[in-house]
Amino acid sequence: MKGWRVFCLVSMGILSAYAVMLLKIHLISSKNGHKIYLINKSQVKKGDIRN
Repeated sequence: MKGWRVFCLVSMGILSAYAVMLLKIHLISSKNGHKIYLINKSQVKKGDIRN
């Protein structure tokens, strides 16, 4: 039973670390997505001025 408890703790640690990593990736990608959106928006405005 002792080994099972250790296994549970280890797997929980791995899962929580994985979740944190996914959260960080999601936050970074959403920030980048917002930047890309702003860049596209500014490019569209410039295009409107040219037209």
